[in-house]
Amino acid sequence: MRDVKRQSLGGTTGRQGRMWSAAVVLLAAMLSPTPAAPHPAPVSLTHPGWVNPPLLAAPTPPRSVDPPLRMSVRDAQGASLRGAITGFDPAGFLFQVRGESEPRRLGWALLSPARVYTIHERLLDRDDGEGWLRLGAALYARAAPGPGEKALAVALRADAGLAGRAERARQGEPLGEPEAGPQAGEGEETQGDAPTQNQAEASAPAGRKGPVSRGATQEMFWGTLTNEIMTSSTSTLLEEVRAARKSLSIDLKVYQQSEYYLFVSDLPGSEAQRWLGLLDRLYHRMCDTFAVTRGTNVFRGKCLVYVFRREADYQRFHNVVSGINVAGTAGLCKSYGNGQVEITAYQQRDRNVLAHVLAHEVVHGFLHRYRSHPFVVSWINEGLAEFVAADLIGLYRPREVRERVARSLTLRGGTSGMLSDAMIEGWQYPVAQALCDFMIAQDRGRYRDFVNAIKDGKPWRKALAEDYGVSQVRLLGAFGQALGLPGLRN
Repeated sequence: MRDVKRQSLGGTTGRQGRMWSAAVVLLAAMLSPTPAAPHPAPVSLTHPGWVNPPLLAAPTPPRSVDPPLRMSVRDAQGASLRGAITGFDPAGFLFQVRGESEPRRLGWALLSPARVYTIHERLLDRDDGEGWLRLGAALYARAAPGPGEKALAVALRADAGLAGRAERARQGEPLGEPEAGPQAGEGEETQGDAPTQNQAEASAPAGRKGPVSRGATQEMFWGTLTNEIMTSSTSTLLEEVRAARKSLSIDLKVYQQSEYYLFVSDLPGSEAQRWLGLLDRLYHRMCDTFAVTRGTNVFRGKCLVYVFRREADYQRFHNVVSGINVAGTAGLCKSYGNGQVEITAYQQRDRNVLAHVLAHEVVHGFLHRYRSHPFVVSWINEGLAEFVAADLIGLYRPREVRERVARSLTLRGGTSGMLSDAMIEGWQYPVAQALCDFMIAQDRGRYRDFVNAIKDGKPWRKALAEDYGVSQVRLLGAFGQALGLPGLRN
């Protein structure tokens, strides 16, 4: 976009770029009055840590509305807008204002709960149980049990199996993820093998508080690996690709020219090369962010990336090869205890959506492999992935993100416990993104030290206090003040 500046985390922030206001920049002094403590070198960890993090899913792109739904709304400033809804998701909708070239992103919070329900009667199919369930949860979160219960009633008529999650919606608790089909029994992976079906499981008991561990972490596959391990690991991945090609009967081509990726796709060659170039730029960006020498390959062998031309093949790949349910995702990062990383995605109508999904997922994969094996908790992991992905492709609009975040936090009375060990929810992605931006804007060196300390095995709260230099309460207070929300709570 012409009005957006592309900037590197490691570069200088320009006056017109991704800069917090002067009042916010002054908060740097408040954030940390003393120098951060130096880090010890990475050590061999004896505690189990995060063994095998779950699948990290990119948010599904907005559903398109065809034909567009004509209506009028008022924006956050109260101005009347006439136009049509062209897309929507649980957090808001795309509204094409008459006379404007690009649709605006508006939040459902701008509309009354009753009107939100009425509009969704035009947007959701009656058999879309998951869609109605999430609508009901959102309406209950707005203290609107009337329309909220009506939405849950539709969800339960569509799928009686949603009863347990519907009750959590009524209680204001996290919904949890849709339950996947039955999986094979659990088991540990063998040294040097490709990821197994058991370790690829993404589903977890409803209401879980954190990642589900599958298999054992094999520490020998982190740090500097021998040429023999790197070569044999890449060969194993190529064998996996050949097996997938045979199982799916899809003409999957393998692009091996990157130092860091095996890119596998049925897209035309020119398209595949374009995406591979983007991923190489992202890798260099992450190296610069964490002071890794360019040319250093952090992956075990290479990162395996599948991009399918059709969504149906993306889902079939996971049903047949991975044995997992990927409904409702636009892309996935699978990170394994043996150090391997697999990214999957599918082509989108809007190239920027696929660019964002790929970048988002590869950030997860990089963090899995960077430095050591401890898992970086969700609010940090997702916040950095969202921030880097949007900024890399030139679509990060900080003012819009902050306004949206401020509205969400005001509506919910805080972050709803986002700063914890639990996986964050969809509405918290932009909150985590803005908080990541804020922390880097204060001191990108301290942010790097903060992540390094976590990867060295330090609990994130201790790393926040000792390596970034503030407590959780102090960080949220400064972040809230920057958003115009003094006294922001977790």
